Amino acid sequence: MFDLAHGVDRWPEEKTLQVLGQPVTAKLVPLRRGEDVGPGVPKYVVVAARFDYYSGSLAASVAVSHFGVSFEAANPPSETRIPPRCSAPEDILGIAPPRFTTDVWALMVKILEIVTRTGVAHFDSVIDVLGELECIAGPMPENY
Repeated sequence: MFDLAHGVDRWPEEKTLQVLGQPVTAKLVPLRRGEDVGPGVPKYVVVAARFDYYSGSLAASVAVSHFGVSFEAANPPSETRIPPRCSAPEDILGIAPPRFTTDVWALMVKILEIVTRTGVAHFDSVIDVLGELECIAGPMPENY
């Protein structure tokens, strides 16, 4: 992941629109015809802007995401603070201590988010993440 280039956060609106283009929006549709989307719910969503190195919006330096977790491979903690949606299945199930493959899995999730500009579904519970994994990879082994 790249850092934003120095000063991008201070670009005037005209330059931002010139580099990133007009925002793309879509109106939110209520679940039932004739109803409002609800109080406090935005009337529309905005597609994420596409930053790229050649536009001058990104710096050449790489920003590393580590979820606030750092440990030596020879001395892993008993659990990590990696969000469930980025955690490896063995970490979610608690069947193996954190290790190199735990980081590789989390990195894969972040790369998927960057490439697709949407990423994996954003779940907050372990059960939701495991359910999504089963939809993608098939049923979990019986003992889980």
